[in-house]
Amino acid sequence: MNRTALCIQMLMILQSRKVVKKSELAQMLETNPRNIIEFKQELETAGYTIESYAGPEGGYRLKSGPQLISRELSDDEISALIRQFSALQSSQDAAVSMTLKRALALLMSSLEKPLPEIYAYAQAKLNIDPVFYQHIIDTVLQAITLKRRLFFTYRKTDQSVKEYTFEPYECITIDSIWYVFGYIKAGSFKSFKLNRVVTIELTDQTFIETKTTHSREINDFGYTIDKPIRFKGVISDLNYLEEYIWGDNQSIRWISDRQFEIEVDFNTEYRCLDFIRRASYHCEILEPIWIREQYSAEIGKLYATYFQSE
Repeated sequence: MNRTALCIQMLMILQSRKVVKKSELAQMLETNPRNIIEFKQELETAGYTIESYAGPEGGYRLKSGPQLISRELSDDEISALIRQFSALQSSQDAAVSMTLKRALALLMSSLEKPLPEIYAYAQAKLNIDPVFYQHIIDTVLQAITLKRRLFFTYRKTDQSVKEYTFEPYECITIDSIWYVFGYIKAGSFKSFKLNRVVTIELTDQTFIETKTTHSREINDFGYTIDKPIRFKGVISDLNYLEEYIWGDNQSIRWISDRQFEIEVDFNTEYRCLDFIRRASYHCEILEPIWIREQYSAEIGKLYATYFQSE
């Protein structure tokens, strides 16, 4: 692909997203980060304004510029749409509404290609009415677009319910769960899980977004980096765990056909312990020692719960 085509592709990506990392752009365009900087300069010369955000969670954001003339989809792009459409049609995700499925069906009907049947299954579904969940998502997205405050009641993890007046900045999805990030009138920034919203109301009160913080502080794995942990362990008889990327800087070393050593950076203690619990007795914790001791204590409590009274 020539340089002009790459610049146009980069522009189309920026038009469809809020902020895109330089490394992600380089990966999507199959080029190096140095070229991305040059493409940015060329697009700015052509009249586009591209903002840069520093830091590990920063990137580029298209602010303004002339309207890009659309082009026809390539065969590869059509095939990718067909694959995703087929999976979405059978999705059990509560956030995938029937309205979306109908809209996609209408769009896909214009493509002169056969649609394969691909079935999507979920190990667990959210315990929420899909229609009400979609209403919550739509209301939040409308509030973000119109810059209007939300008033909602929220069910906390202890099952208590609290009222909030909230300025929504943006939505985030982590492991198929929708979150909204924004500002509470009391003076702090917060994110809420949309499936825990009990009632929601779009108010007439407008707000001006405060940019002193941002959800980009959340890393690629969906959690704020509060206590990075370098984990090292040996996994036995659970080879499928090798198929996933669990954190940053992950490396796998096979010991035998049924056992491998994994090293990975978990960005929170919660994510590290969640991985260990998933692997259960198939995981031998080598490092860090304090995680091994903490998990051993957890196993002791579990044993006491089920066997102490016997």
